[in-house]
Amino acid sequence: MTPNTYRNPRRMALAMDMLSNTTLCVKAISARLGFEHTPAFSSMFRKLSGSTPSEIVRRYRPHTN
Repeated sequence: MTPNTYRNPRRMALAMDMLSNTTLCVKAISARLGFEHTPAFSSMFRKLSGSTPSEIVRRYRPHTN
């Protein structure tokens, strides 16, 4: 098992939690998880979860007016 095989699913689980339960933007979350480029984060997130980070925000984050 390579380090990334172990690390990436864990980072995406953290991302899912942060996307759903914080007010941080996708760019800030990707940076906190160690991604230099937000598109790389979004691509990996979609590959592992089946949804884009923005879809998760729209689906699970409480709406504020």
